[in-house]
Amino acid sequence: MDVMNLDYYILGEVTVCILSAILCYNIFATFSPYERSHRLFLYSAVSSFIVSFSDVLTVFCITYYYKFPSSVSYIINFIYFVFLIAVPYFLSCYSYTLTVSKRNATKIGYIIPSVVYLLYILILIINTKTGWIFTINSTDGYIRGPYIAITYIVAVMYIVLSFVYALFTRKYVAKRLLIVFLIYPVIALLIIIVQFIYPKVLLTGVASFSSLLIAYISVQSDMLEFDLGIGLFTEHKLQKH
Repeated sequence: MDVMNLDYYILGEVTVCILSAILCYNIFATFSPYERSHRLFLYSAVSSFIVSFSDVLTVFCITYYYKFPSSVSYIINFIYFVFLIAVPYFLSCYSYTLTVSKRNATKIGYIIPSVVYLLYILILIINTKTGWIFTINSTDGYIRGPYIAITYIVAVMYIVLSFVYALFTRKYVAKRLLIVFLIYPVIALLIIIVQFIYPKVLLTGVASFSSLLIAYISVQSDMLEFDLGIGLFTEHKLQKH
C-alpha cells in the first residue's frame, strides 16, 4: 500500500491524531474525575483521537478496498461515524455544564442531546440493512449513502446548541468564557462546510480538534486542579479554600 497514491489528503488528520493523543495524555495527567466538566472534556479529547485515527484507517480501506475484507472496512467506518458525532455531542454538554447549568439545575441540556445521539447510533446500526449512511462491498468499495448528510446535520445541531448556550447566558458568564463558546462553534462549522464541499480533503478531525484546542487553551487548562501523580489537589485548588 502506497501512501503517496492515496486519493485523499490525510496530513491534517495524521497531525490531529498525534496532537489529540498528546492532549489526552495532558488532560488525564491532571484530571479530576469528580468534576463533570473535566470528564466531558476528556471524553471529547478521546473521541477526537479516535475520529482522526479511524478516519486515516478508512482512507486505506476505501483506497485499497480489494485488499481488506468488507466486514473489517465496515467496522472501521462504523467506529468513525460513531465518534464523529461523539465529539460535538460531548462538547455541547461541556458548554452546557459551564454556562446554563451554572444558573439552572435542569438536566434538559443533557437529555435532549443524549436522545439525539442515541437516535443517531440507531440509524448507524440499521445502516447495515438500509445503507443510508454508507455501504461497502468487495466490488465497488466504499459508497456514500443517500442520507449521509444526516451526520453533518446532527454535528451542526450540536455546534449551534453550544453557540445558543453561550448566547443566552452572556449576562452571567465571564467574558473570556463567553468569547470561547461563541467562537469555537463558528470555526468548527466553517471547517465542516469545507469538508462537505471537498470530501477528499479530510478535515473532520481538524474540526473537532480545533474546537478542543481553543477550549483547552482558554478554559480547560485553568480548571485542571487535580494531580493524579500524587493524588492531591493542586495549589490553585487549595488556595480556593
